[in-house]
Amino acid sequence: MGTPAQADRYHALDALRAAMMLAVVVLHAAILFSGVPAGRMVFRFADPDTGPEFFWLAVLLQSVSMPAFFLTAGFFAAMLAARRGARAMLVNRLRRITLPFVLFWPPLYGLTLAGILFGCSVADEITVPRADDAGAVLRHIGTATATGTPFPEALTLNWPRPDEQFVRVGTVDETESGPVVWAFRGKGAEPVAAAWVAVRFVPVGMGILPRPDTHHLIHLWFLWVLTLLVLAAAVLTPVADRLPTDWIGRQLGSFWFPLVAAVPLAAAFAWYQLPVLPPPGQLAVPLATILGYGAFFATGALLWRHRDRLPAVGRHWLAHLVVGAVAWVAGFALTPVAAWHNAQPNAAATWARVGASLCAAVGHWELVWGCVGLFNQYASGDVRWVRYLSDASYWVYLVHLPVVLWVAAALIPVPMTRAVKFPIVLAAGVGLPLITYHLWIRQSWIGVLLNGPGSRRTSNCTDCMGGKPSSGTPKMPMSPGLPSRTY
Repeated sequence: MGTPAQADRYHALDALRAAMMLAVVVLHAAILFSGVPAGRMVFRFADPDTGPEFFWLAVLLQSVSMPAFFLTAGFFAAMLAARRGARAMLVNRLRRITLPFVLFWPPLYGLTLAGILFGCSVADEITVPRADDAGAVLRHIGTATATGTPFPEALTLNWPRPDEQFVRVGTVDETESGPVVWAFRGKGAEPVAAAWVAVRFVPVGMGILPRPDTHHLIHLWFLWVLTLLVLAAAVLTPVADRLPTDWIGRQLGSFWFPLVAAVPLAAAFAWYQLPVLPPPGQLAVPLATILGYGAFFATGALLWRHRDRLPAVGRHWLAHLVVGAVAWVAGFALTPVAAWHNAQPNAAATWARVGASLCAAVGHWELVWGCVGLFNQYASGDVRWVRYLSDASYWVYLVHLPVVLWVAAALIPVPMTRAVKFPIVLAAGVGLPLITYHLWIRQSWIGVLLNGPGSRRTSNCTDCMGGKPSSGTPKMPMSPGLPSRTY
């Protein structure tokens, strides 16, 4: 393997990582305007004006964003292990990944659950997979409290049963025997009163987090999965360093590499019977999820070891994107709609299921490989505002979900179309976290925790990994090889 000059900062991959994290904001905003039951049941409430195009936008972004993120995470973890050792890499990643997960999970869980309660309370209709679903319980608590019922009493009330305020609106796959979709209909609560109820519910949500039957990883699941992958990498790095990878490294720039790399992901899809990896909700992450995302993480580490091949990776980015789009559509077309809510993991394989899994996996890998090439082509330079967004994207990802939910819920009674509301929700989901990052987080201990000490110097355009500062700005010393941020 050739040994190129050591780059100070891999701007293309850094920008790709940030773009994928910001894409998740679009994903969550799109779900709230989805007209497909599979999408409406994610948060239980949706805007009155919905469209199926938002559901497919969300699924497409899910298919690209997290795989690309894990690939870049593997690259930068391997870079740090090579420069400072596996133990230092593990300590760094536990500090930048696991510690934020532990610190931010309780408040974000409470705010997210309260945002769902707010949305379920003001919506005239919510969509649930079961009559005893938690979304129906939250709506009952919210509407009862907003209309004057004391909060402690509302928490103990029995929620309505199917023969009262639930209406069977059909099945997911529009067949007689498919998974039933229920609608809870009724006049939504007054928004201001419901918002106050939701605010009071935040500590309640935080209080139920430790219960194994109620806690959920929400959107922070990727931090937990990444923690598990980093632990595995720290153990396996000494072994991996001795493996002969020169031949496979030379294939990284070939067009067929993502086709072969898709095999582990196809196995995970076949196990789930789904054309996309469902986000794990609990701390016990299924092995199929570790296998699927671990393949991207390991490939990222391989890219670091053969970083001289980076210019060739994805050089046919347009062809990769086209092939990926076709394979992605084929994977979803071959998957029965009923599987989205009736999947039975580890069921017997069928040719149709194997074909759908292979197509979906190839679609994922080709789209990711195309994105790597696209960013190598157009985002390899040191651009100040791109680097700033790259540093800010971690904070934006952490706090965006409650913002998106609360703003979307507040807009439910407003008589506007989804073409107007969606940009508003998206602007709030990105803009408000960016404002808080710039005003309070970047220069605080939280900014250092998330991005390292280099993030405080971003405004001076000093390269956080030892690059050239802007004209007239003295270059501040940095520990050699220490990346400025984890994500």
